[in-house]
Amino acid sequence: MAQLRSIFDESKQNCFTFSASLWQRWASYRLLLLIAVSHLATVPSMRLHVFSILLACLALGSIAPAESPKGPIGYEAARRIVADADREHEFISSRVIGQSGQGRDLMLVRLHRGNGESAWKMMFVGVQHGDEHAGKDALLHMIGDIAANPSLLPEDVDLYVVPMINPDGVEADLRRNGHDADLNRDHLVLLQPETQALYRTVREVQPHVVVDCHEYARDSGAWKRKGWLKPAIVTMGAVNSPFVHPAIRDRAASWIDEARDAFVGSDITYDEYLVGGVPPEEEQRRSTFDTDDLRNGTGIYGTLSFIIESGRLTTVSEPQADLAVRVEGYKRLIWYLIRKDDDRQEARAEIEAARKGFEMDYIPVNYFWANGGHTPRLVDAVEIETSRTIQVETWNFMDTMTVKRSVERPLAYAIPSSPHQKIYTDLLDRHGIPYEVLSVERSEPRLQSARLLAVDDSEDLLYNRFDGRQVVELGDIGSGILPSGTVLIAARGSNAGMRVCSFLEPSLLYGLYQWPVFRGTVAEDGKIPVLRVLGD
Repeated sequence: MAQLRSIFDESKQNCFTFSASLWQRWASYRLLLLIAVSHLATVPSMRLHVFSILLACLALGSIAPAESPKGPIGYEAARRIVADADREHEFISSRVIGQSGQGRDLMLVRLHRGNGESAWKMMFVGVQHGDEHAGKDALLHMIGDIAANPSLLPEDVDLYVVPMINPDGVEADLRRNGHDADLNRDHLVLLQPETQALYRTVREVQPHVVVDCHEYARDSGAWKRKGWLKPAIVTMGAVNSPFVHPAIRDRAASWIDEARDAFVGSDITYDEYLVGGVPPEEEQRRSTFDTDDLRNGTGIYGTLSFIIESGRLTTVSEPQADLAVRVEGYKRLIWYLIRKDDDRQEARAEIEAARKGFEMDYIPVNYFWANGGHTPRLVDAVEIETSRTIQVETWNFMDTMTVKRSVERPLAYAIPSSPHQKIYTDLLDRHGIPYEVLSVERSEPRLQSARLLAVDDSEDLLYNRFDGRQVVELGDIGSGILPSGTVLIAARGSNAGMRVCSFLEPSLLYGLYQWPVFRGTVAEDGKIPVLRVLGD
């Protein structure tokens, strides 16, 4: 045990101490003061005062605690932490689930004190974006905390931790992985070795809860120019894709508000995770519906899936100076989720039902956030000059999922034999989707083709949506022959069927053809090599 704890204490690279300290408050206030100074410096009448404030900041810096953190936990230190915890405790085990693009190990840690297979399975995934360190560090500290005091982990919780899914990005302190890909935009196509390893593990473990750990900028340019900061140190968002069972979406959404209890009496602020511009003029909304991120990508398996985002300050000279505060906020929320058991029985029943699949005769292919009732909402902001939290009334808060187009859900999708067919079967294999290959031709009474008209790679300024939108025209429905060698994929009757619809449906606004590898399978006339097999 002494050796395990020494990993955290050796070199200041890894040392932020195991508990919140005076350093945390000091660092937070000092950073806020520095931001205020930079803002005041733009006001001519205040420039004489700025020099005095800067001297005060320097004086504060001279009395910084000797135990102040010097940086995030790196890859090699994380490996030692995991290896020592595994070696010293029977209830902690670790294994490698794959390698990164540059050959680094992707570690999975399991912590489970109970017996049997009826435990509540939870999976936490750290640092998809390599420069967002707080979640990864919090997970490694949690492993150390449990190793030091096993009773912290409830016996009925089977805990799986992937502390560092993007080790290449961590070592380079860059958002993207070693192949220059954004892992949190790869969950639809699974082209990267890290996401492939993660989904193999998700299918093997079948967790009830998945938590994806990130960070966001509290001081993004537009907010700072207005003299504001985003208010929350810790935020959380829930699974929301329309391809996810409604009961799962509702249950996960209820946890967002309930988690506020974890921060009662704390100096660390918490709120729902929102994206968008600066209120009241610009749109505020919840996170994207699409299944190319981990939250929705795993949620469609029938899991209560969440994203945690801690708020960092990116425009200061010491962006990691308050890392200990963010880690402490992360740990507070993580422990709340681990210990939450007041609705576990109901949640388990909903998860089991979702994993059997649910029927939906029409599937949505074009949807976005809107303000359905044209009602205002108060949004918090922190004034940089005064450190005061204010409430801004905005009529641009989008809280209603609006479906603009739905199509008939097919019985199956068919991919006739062609030089490109393997691109699709490889994709199905990566997603663990079963399929059959027709040994003889088959007559179908209702087949429908699709034609790709365009892929719009510009941002949608009208509806505030991402680039990569597909413009697809569905053909007439008619009888046809599926030749031998055609790959047939069931789209109904199981959870796998709904997962197939979420990425193989050709008329999706955000589908496969925003990626060049799949766009290259489209014929010169725009015909998509995926047919919709409809019922009688």
